[in-house]
Amino acid sequence: MVVVAKIMNAVLVLPSLDHESFWVDPSDFKDIFDWRHFIESLKDDVEIVESLPHKYAAVKPLAKAPISWSKADYYSGEIPSLKKHKVMKFTHTDSRLANNGLASSIQKLRCRANYQALRYSNEIEELGKILIDRLSKKDEPYIAFHLRYEKDMLAFTGCSHNLTAKEADELRTMRYNVKHWKEKEIDSEERRQQGACPVSPREAALFLKAMDYPKSTTVYIVAGDIYGENSMDAFLAEYPNVFSHSTLATPEELEPLNPNQNRLAALDYIVALESDVFLYTYDGNMAKAVQGYRRFEGFGKTINPDRQNLVKLVDQLDNGAVSWDEFRSKVKSLHSNRLGAPYPRMPGELPKVEENFYANPYPGCVCKQYNQELRSQDLRRSLRMDRRKSYDWHLTCTKVEGWPPSFSWEGTVYNSRKRQAQGEDVAVPIGYPFFVRIGYRESMVLRSHRGSKNSFEVSFSSYAKM
Repeated sequence: MVVVAKIMNAVLVLPSLDHESFWVDPSDFKDIFDWRHFIESLKDDVEIVESLPHKYAAVKPLAKAPISWSKADYYSGEIPSLKKHKVMKFTHTDSRLANNGLASSIQKLRCRANYQALRYSNEIEELGKILIDRLSKKDEPYIAFHLRYEKDMLAFTGCSHNLTAKEADELRTMRYNVKHWKEKEIDSEERRQQGACPVSPREAALFLKAMDYPKSTTVYIVAGDIYGENSMDAFLAEYPNVFSHSTLATPEELEPLNPNQNRLAALDYIVALESDVFLYTYDGNMAKAVQGYRRFEGFGKTINPDRQNLVKLVDQLDNGAVSWDEFRSKVKSLHSNRLGAPYPRMPGELPKVEENFYANPYPGCVCKQYNQELRSQDLRRSLRMDRRKSYDWHLTCTKVEGWPPSFSWEGTVYNSRKRQAQGEDVAVPIGYPFFVRIGYRESMVLRSHRGSKNSFEVSFSSYAKM
């Protein structure tokens, strides 16, 4: 809505949140976010006020549900209505702006609003830091696991795999009782085979084991209560070091946030952002927001299981059609390119099925420009290279403006999979390592793609190859 207000040259009133969803959460924008920081951060882009100005208090707002995934011209067309009615209230604000096909200035404003202006309240931020510190003190990397095996999600999707008949009936009753859920009769197994069900805790444990995560792995559950009396048994048998905000924080620490689910979700969001690995088993607003921020911050490892093929492999394993070694090999191969590597967001045939801007903010969110050039001569001086040896330079592109950057060299270059590449420029994605092997008298110059004026920054280390 920040961008919409900019397009319409309107003053934005601080948003109010939905209080009628499944959780019936009473928290509002001010309860969750640092609203003063939000207003101050965006003051040069949009005027934002805490509440409706007094002179408009008696005006009945024009209520309108904007068309989903609309372009800028749609909102420009609403300006006459705003001038006529003075106050407009958009009753729906999710996915109301197109992912693609917008001006660069508009996309950058979305990024400023999402990644700079939105900040949680101090008490949420501080407790988040405490939980991260407690996880980090275990001297093990931790996985933030967004396990959407929750009652409302299972009822909505019609998924009851691994649940009892009584639990499946309870989900069905709930689905019929929620009037705005349109689908009522759902074949659970058919839905699962389509990859449209949240991954079950048992399937998740098999996935992690196949991906070579050891039994000692620390797992933080980013979710509400996991549904089903025995649902977590199989997962805990494989991964006993499982934590959540309710087990890491004391009741006294959580008391200011309870029972507001949105504030607890904000706490989980903070812990997920800082995790060594973020794994989500079903798409949703939380998954989109976390993976998008992790991409913006440098493409932290984020795993998106291929649910449709994973459940087929699990069934083959259970039926004895594949051995454990075959299952493990196929799972790893299936997910070799689903680990959060950089790639540009592409427009789809329909906005509804294309990748969400907030799940992948590239292109759109551009890093700060750095003017930096690394030359092997400078590195030789600082690292005292031996004339008799060759060296491997391990570099990672960390900041970029202009895409894709590339480099020229003398010697041998290896890409992120250590495959040799010679005689041509090599594109370097943000966050992916590349390797340059040079001798003492050889040179390496990093430059922007095709000699443009844009530039990028790399971090590097080296070791001698005897």
